[in-house]
Amino acid sequence: MKKRFLSLLCVLALCLGLLPVTALAAAPGGQVIYVGNENVTSGGYWTTDSNGSVTAYTGEGPPADNFIHYDAGDNTLTLHNATIREYVYSGTSTYVMGAGIGVFNQNDASKLTIKLEGSNAIENVSTGIFVLAFSESTGSSSLTITGSGSLDASGSLNGIMVQSNSGDATLTIQSADVTLTSNSGNGVTVQAGSAGTQGHTATLTVNGGKLTASGAAGIEFNASNPSYNITTELTVSGNALVDTRNGGIEVYGTGAVNTTADDDATNGGIVFDGKDGTVYGNVELQKDLEIKSGETLTIPEGSTLNTNNNLTNNGTIVNTGGTLNGEPDGTGKIETTPTIDTQPASQTVTKGNTATFTVAATGENLSYQWQQSINSGSNWMDISGANVATYTTAATTTSMSGYQYRCVVSNSAGSVTSEVATLTVNEPAPTTYTITADVFPLGAGTATADKTTATAGDMVKLTATANSGYRFTGWTFSDNITDTDSSSATTTFTMPAGDVTVTANFQQYYIITVNASAGGTATADKTTAVAGEAVTLTATPDSGYHFDRWNIVSGTITIQNNQFTMPAGNVEIQAIFDRNSSGGSSTPTKTPSQQAVDKIESAKDGSTVEIKLSTGSTKLDKEVFEELAGRDVTLEISLPGGVSWTVNGQDIPENADLTDLDLGVTLDASTIPVSVINTVTGAVDTIQLSLAHNGEFGFTMILSAPLGKTNAGYWANLYYYNTRTRALEFQSASKIATDGTASFPFSHASDYAIVIDTDSHEPVELPFTDVPEGAWYEDAAAYVYKHGLMAGTSATTFAPDVTTSRAMIATILWRMAGSPVVNYAMNYTDVAQGQWCSEAIRWATSEGVVTGYGNGLFGTNDPITREQLATMLWRYAQTEGYDVSIGEDTNILSYTDVASLSEYAIPAMQWAVGAGIINGTGDGSTLTPQGQATRAQAAVMLQRFCEKYVIW
Repeated sequence: MKKRFLSLLCVLALCLGLLPVTALAAAPGGQVIYVGNENVTSGGYWTTDSNGSVTAYTGEGPPADNFIHYDAGDNTLTLHNATIREYVYSGTSTYVMGAGIGVFNQNDASKLTIKLEGSNAIENVSTGIFVLAFSESTGSSSLTITGSGSLDASGSLNGIMVQSNSGDATLTIQSADVTLTSNSGNGVTVQAGSAGTQGHTATLTVNGGKLTASGAAGIEFNASNPSYNITTELTVSGNALVDTRNGGIEVYGTGAVNTTADDDATNGGIVFDGKDGTVYGNVELQKDLEIKSGETLTIPEGSTLNTNNNLTNNGTIVNTGGTLNGEPDGTGKIETTPTIDTQPASQTVTKGNTATFTVAATGENLSYQWQQSINSGSNWMDISGANVATYTTAATTTSMSGYQYRCVVSNSAGSVTSEVATLTVNEPAPTTYTITADVFPLGAGTATADKTTATAGDMVKLTATANSGYRFTGWTFSDNITDTDSSSATTTFTMPAGDVTVTANFQQYYIITVNASAGGTATADKTTAVAGEAVTLTATPDSGYHFDRWNIVSGTITIQNNQFTMPAGNVEIQAIFDRNSSGGSSTPTKTPSQQAVDKIESAKDGSTVEIKLSTGSTKLDKEVFEELAGRDVTLEISLPGGVSWTVNGQDIPENADLTDLDLGVTLDASTIPVSVINTVTGAVDTIQLSLAHNGEFGFTMILSAPLGKTNAGYWANLYYYNTRTRALEFQSASKIATDGTASFPFSHASDYAIVIDTDSHEPVELPFTDVPEGAWYEDAAAYVYKHGLMAGTSATTFAPDVTTSRAMIATILWRMAGSPVVNYAMNYTDVAQGQWCSEAIRWATSEGVVTGYGNGLFGTNDPITREQLATMLWRYAQTEGYDVSIGEDTNILSYTDVASLSEYAIPAMQWAVGAGIINGTGDGSTLTPQGQATRAQAAVMLQRFCEKYVIW
């Protein structure tokens, strides 16, 4: 603000100069020159005294010393050891009043050359030297100072001011030593084009010698009106030194200073703009120069500085690519921009290998940053962590072919960028690998492949054929096969890069023969079975007969509850039926209740008593339960249709209010209105169940009901029908067994609905305070918590926004697989034995669900990306034999960021999108494959996966 104010004072002084002239010594239109208050336009000699007064010289020949001479012929003013303290008075010329030397031309150009001899000074004036071309329409203004002497000029407004109202303004210093000082203004002001046309040039040229300028601005290029467009030029040559360390260089108006070395000169110069100096061109230092503490001298690229033993550095020399010859004195430091000695070379590698790029550079305290371009250099991005002189890529893919790499080498002095190196990635030459097909056990069947050798990527078809007495149970593959269905006798796989071994596994089966005595029929639920398989028997008596027992004809088995486990051999069983006693028998037939009481009385502790009830006769007297109460005896009550009740006497309270119980059960009843049934739906089926008894039992019994083998593995959810509220109320949930039965506890009888679903309807109370009600992931958090897939990060937090790690996902999938224990040797240095995730990682690696990085690291705690999570789910689905073909034809090219998808993850992401496991992000147009998967996102993907594939 101070500098702008002083410039406005200058302009104000010039405007005053437009007032009428009171005394002009020259003809109109001519140039007038004043020294002090003397008009020297006509030429001649003048002397100066110690007071700085200027007096006309009347003697013969030139004065001996302290004189001024103006040669009107060549327009040269010579100062010889002159001291000027007088200034141009307003009474003499209002144009340049206050100047020690004033030059003006009212109608044309103003021009003066000052030749310095000895030491000269101008002091106690407003402006030391003022050269003015006053015309409002034409005329430039120029001042040249030359000679072997020196000049020290100071002024309250300017040391020197060169002004043109309508043209260019030029100040030239040639081989002289000039010091310019202003107490409150500028050391030098060069003002062009302040009136008339615009677009003029303000030029300061220093050729040899030294210019020292200080003030509010050391040097100011001025347009008078800030909106005027002037060109400013500062040119140095001849080893010149321009020093504005006290004030700096400014432009009042538009534009910036264009500082250069003279192209025609052998040597350039040094310019200090404030505390920052710059070497222009080639400079051989002629005068002593000190770079003081806090000051900087920069040697840019293409410039040379020869200290010539004249440089003292107590600050900083910054070499940004130039040349410094000679050692400077002083305690300062020298900073040099790095130079690259060895450029990185282009690399050609085979797919799967790495590529290494190297740069060699010279400089102090170097730092490196490698950059990559995937679009032929149109855009460059920094490579995270690539901060040393050598950069090695990850394992290459063919999509990386054409990628370009370069290195930026930097230090405090600057930076330099290396040449560009290009990566070429070639496909490996096809290699043929061997396929070996084995059979286990030997002689159980045959295993064939449609080819015995194949190259990586070929499709191989396998066929397993069982011999008589055997059945196919599945394939076992070597670890490098990951993309096939192991459960089908005819299957295919993609040949990996390596030899493979496949084994067809078979199990021997045995024959089950079931016959019956007279009085009924008997069957088994299967005619053949392998050793260890469960077999269920059914005996149906004819009218007038009842089933008595099973007779084992051959085979070592034990039959309990009409079931046995198949041994390693054939089995023959006979059902024995007895005729019912006639009504005229002397021995009356006991009722089921009497039979039950008798059996309970004679039963030992820990034993089971079986009672069968027939259709229409499903009631037991209360005496049965009174006899059973408190005893460690289990009563099993079988009803027609595969329904049964079970109760242990210790579960009947001694003070229970017992009553006769009708234990009849009706499946597929229709006592509940359809509109109520529809309020609770299941993914599989809904079955109504009606109990004959009405009211409380007085204790709890277990009901086992056949719901169909096709529903095995699903959840049976029991709902009580409240006739008062006409609503279904959840009671309990039971997993349907392999034989199709489900068991429920009952303490009272009424109408019920069994909702068969892939999931339990048992309500889950989430303990997490950071899962708000209605959150988009709330159902998923409850699902994974309920099924034990994900726990909280504490007793009360789920941490939905925290990222999941590779170890976390491996552990979740391991739990889904049943937490199997595998014998597999791991060589990961970051997975210690006994860690919470150790066995999960061992299993995941053995199954090919996830592998390490190939450098001995698994990356246990590394955050998992969305594409990595999709890939792990995809591979897990394959190991479990799930159908993942749904994604083979899925088009993911519509997503805008599909190019950022890693090559290995493409089939997995196709499957995940096609199966609805993963959706787009944001507005749905992006996949964000490299985005880190939060715990909330992982929970949602796991829920979608399980609901599609997993039966709990």
